Amino acid sequence: MKTVEAARSVWAPVWVVIDGSDRILRKVWSDHYGRRMVAYGASIAIQPSTFIRRNAFLRCAGFNVENRDSWDGELLAALYLSGARIAVIEEFLSGYRLHAESITNSGRLADRMKQSAERRFRMLMGRDRQKHDRWLGLMLRAYKHLSRPEAFAERLLRGPVFARHVEAQPAEASGHSLWRTRPL
Repeated sequence: MKTVEAARSVWAPVWVVIDGSDRILRKVWSDHYGRRMVAYGASIAIQPSTFIRRNAFLRCAGFNVENRDSWDGELLAALYLSGARIAVIEEFLSGYRLHAESITNSGRLADRMKQSAERRFRMLMGRDRQKHDRWLGLMLRAYKHLSRPEAFAERLLRGPVFARHVEAQPAEASGHSLWRTRPL
C-alpha cells in the first residue's frame, strides 16, 4: 500500500458488475491515469471505488454541479490538472449494481456523455480535437486493450458495461444476497 500512502488521490481500478438478482455480470478494471490516454478515451476510471484525499479535492475546482452525466471523469481531470497524483489499487473493492434506469445501464445520456468527453479533451489537451485525433484515439485504445489482456478478454466474453440494458429484477428473486447486511 505504499502507492496509496504516496498518492494525493486514489481510485481503485476494479469492481464487479452485478444485476438485480446478484448475478455477477462481469469484472471491470480502471486504467492507469495519464493525460493523453484519458483525453482520447483510452483510459477509463471506475468511480464506485474512488477515494479522494480532502486536501487534493480542496486544491482543484471541485465538482461541476452542471455535469449530470460524467462528473466523476471531469473531477478526476480537475484533480490531475491541480497536481494530484492518481494511484491505482489492484484489488476488487466494490460491487456496482446495474438498475434498469441508471445512466450506466440504460445509456440514456450517451449524447451528453460525448459532449462531456469533448469538454474533458479540451481540459486535458488545451485545444479542440483535430482530424488526426480520431486515428490517435483508435491507436491508444488498441494499445490499452493489448496491454490489459484480462480486461480485454472480459469485455469480449461478457460484453460492455455501458448501455448493457439489464432488465430490472428484484434482489429477493435469487434467494441470496451477494452483499450481506445487518438490520439497523
